[in-house]
Amino acid sequence: MLLFLNSWEEEGFDYDENEELVKKKFRRTWKDCSYDVLKILDERGYIYNSYKSKSIVIRDEGVTKALEIYESLYNEPYEIVQ
Repeated sequence: MLLFLNSWEEEGFDYDENEELVKKKFRRTWKDCSYDVLKILDERGYIYNSYKSKSIVIRDEGVTKALEIYESLYNEPYEIVQ
């Protein structure tokens, strides 16, 4: 959730389910926590951790999980501000 709260949205390219390159919006955040934690989040499919980059991509599953955690802690929905 903390990675998500410090994230931003940007556009880039990724492959869709048909293996075609498409333009897509991503949530990115800086790698500001333990690499062991990042490895676990990557293995669970919540983030994509490129070891060549200083930032990571938060996958849709990671955004969903972060919002669930936020709402369970604060009993209110989180509003994503663009």
